[in-house]
Amino acid sequence: MVARLVLICFALFGCVVVSGNQDCNTNLDAWLDCNNPPVIAYLNSLRVSDIGKSLKGVVLSDNTLALAGLTFLGQVNKVPSGVHLFLFKQGEHPVAYLWVEKDAKEFELPTCEEWGPPGSAHVLSGDVYTWDAAQPAHGVIQVDCVAKLWE
Repeated sequence: MVARLVLICFALFGCVVVSGNQDCNTNLDAWLDCNNPPVIAYLNSLRVSDIGKSLKGVVLSDNTLALAGLTFLGQVNKVPSGVHLFLFKQGEHPVAYLWVEKDAKEFELPTCEEWGPPGSAHVLSGDVYTWDAAQPAHGVIQVDCVAKLWE
């Protein structure tokens, strides 16, 4: 029944629904473990034909929406193997979502002086990502400081 609901939601609205499993919301690690896979699947489902479109987003386990309202600008292909990098526009500002596969090498994040501490990278929950480089298997990271070479 749940699988049918997810398929209907995706077909009708272009969204992905994460199961409302109570275990997903017990702590941050559990929340990220539940919510990273469907967000990665959603990002991987984006096509060239979606460029310029506003995203419906992904419903997360706490009923919040990730990626909703962002305008898809495309996937960056000139990144190291195992790094997945997608560009969007949030209002007038560029934003990137990325993750690094578990067997890949870390991926250096850009620094922007205007952001100052604590930085411009966050995990899906909104918590600040404190590493200078995206680490393998850390899940999806939102980066508000977009490197010029990514654009």
